[in-house]
Amino acid sequence: MANIGGVFNDTTLGVLTNPGQQAELRLTPYRALHVNIRTQAGLEAGTVSNPFYVTGTGGGAGFSLGDLTAFAVGVSPFVPGGGVFNDGLAAITSGLIGELRMTAFRAQHVNIRNNLGNALLGTQLTSNSLPVTMASDQPAINVNIASGGGSGFSIVDNSSFTQAVSALVPTGGVFNDALTTLASGVTGQVRITSARSMHANLRTATGTALIGTQFSANSLPVVLASDQATLNVSVVSGGGAGFSVQDGSTFTAGTSQLVPTGGVFNDGVAGLTSGNVGEVRMTQFRGIHTNLRNASGNEMGVAGSPLRVDPTGTTTQPVSGTVTATQGTAAAGVGAWPFTITDTTNAVVKPGDAANNAMRVNIIAGLPAATGTSQQDNSTFTQGAGLGTPIFGLYTLANTSPISGQAAAVRISSSRTLLSTLCYAADGSSMLGAQASSQSFPVVLATDQPAVSIVGNVGSGSTDSGNPVKIGGVANTANPAAVANGQRVNASFDPLGKQIVRANGPRGVFVNGNVSATTTVSTLVLAAGSAGVFNDLTKIVITNSSATATVVDILSGATVVMSLALAANGGAVIDLSGAPLAQPVSATAWNVRANTAVTALYAFFQAVQVTA
Repeated sequence: MANIGGVFNDTTLGVLTNPGQQAELRLTPYRALHVNIRTQAGLEAGTVSNPFYVTGTGGGAGFSLGDLTAFAVGVSPFVPGGGVFNDGLAAITSGLIGELRMTAFRAQHVNIRNNLGNALLGTQLTSNSLPVTMASDQPAINVNIASGGGSGFSIVDNSSFTQAVSALVPTGGVFNDALTTLASGVTGQVRITSARSMHANLRTATGTALIGTQFSANSLPVVLASDQATLNVSVVSGGGAGFSVQDGSTFTAGTSQLVPTGGVFNDGVAGLTSGNVGEVRMTQFRGIHTNLRNASGNEMGVAGSPLRVDPTGTTTQPVSGTVTATQGTAAAGVGAWPFTITDTTNAVVKPGDAANNAMRVNIIAGLPAATGTSQQDNSTFTQGAGLGTPIFGLYTLANTSPISGQAAAVRISSSRTLLSTLCYAADGSSMLGAQASSQSFPVVLATDQPAVSIVGNVGSGSTDSGNPVKIGGVANTANPAAVANGQRVNASFDPLGKQIVRANGPRGVFVNGNVSATTTVSTLVLAAGSAGVFNDLTKIVITNSSATATVVDILSGATVVMSLALAANGGAVIDLSGAPLAQPVSATAWNVRANTAVTALYAFFQAVQVTA
């Protein structure tokens, strides 16, 4: 026999119109042959006018019955019921047929109704609801409150309650300190604390608040226990334990109670006005500021009411320190100060030279075991025997030179050293500062001093003055050996006398860094110096290996210092060794940033480290 095949095409196959036409058979996607069932008479079966009939064989006995057909138990056949599990089915309208819904556990959905077709569940009135009959051995029905609380029941407002008999519902609440207030007549949740304590507002029988009112008559009365004579009050803010007493009341030492005194250390407290209370001031060492006043309330220790240290006002008091005296009646001489000389017995004595009205002065300090006196000019002085007077001098920077034959004070320095001028014994001419060496003071070097140190006439950091001094150095045709940090070193010159100078500083103060970047994010090139150190750029090398031109920003930290436009596959080399690019802020990194994303941007920075 020949195999039968066909084509799966539910869209483009045309309808056959002429009898005798040949065509392909149609198949389903699963290779099933499309079949059109007809009766022996050639009529199409399975239509509304010619339906299929199910007999009592095959798939279980049963068949369909007409509506309102009587059903005889044990006689009439039936079809086993089924349904579809689909909770997304749409509702059907009246008069339409539809599939029965069932649960995932194959239970049919049921809508309970009475014999008139009215719904018995979900209605608002009990008269329309399904009656529930309690069993004879069930005196009460347990109700499970699935939301809002546990088991229990409600009772009518203001109804009677019998202790140990009436049922009640355990009370609960919500912990929420952000609940809004309720309007009058509205129900709401009871608030509780995080420790499950109920919020309570104490009120009288008439509803008046007992706590938080301003008048004691409206407040909650507190009754002290019979064995509690006093009420202890703990001052939790502003001081320690204690109590106040009435102004002007009697105080009994050892019996009356008191409050320990304190104060505030604040030297900027403003003054008080009359009648105002205020804190007592004290020092940082906890000493109370005190304003002394007498019994009449007048301030003491001021010019009009000084403190007295003498009970009678006439007792002689010791005086120490510097005392200023006022001159009395002047003597005959202008500006003279009259005084009386007395001996050790307090008897008045005449001056030492009564004839010349002169007074001899005995120098008792400054020369050991002897007294000093004046001596006639050019008189003989015996060493070890003659008396001498200690020398004093005048320290001045604007002295006036005396003329020949005048007496004058000698000059001393600020360190009390006598100023001297070395002179020849023959004619008294100066031996220092003369132009001829034959007239100068000879200086002999010590045996252990091979050379005399020569220094400039002005120190470092001083104002320049005098003639410049030529300097020299060592000629080198190769690098000399390096010295250690802090050691003295010779200046280096070439054989023609030109000094060799390295720009920007020694090799050890140069730093450099390099980086490659592709994004528009700021990228670190040279790390920040230490505190107070500036990295001044001496060389910048930037190349762009991308086919895209871009603008590159050079940043000190986040501040743009310079911007360079780089061509595609271009670059820039900037030599700043002659005048380094000063960094605006010390201890700051140098960064680079492209304004356009590129394949690769290469940057090299060299800097010299300097301090301000």
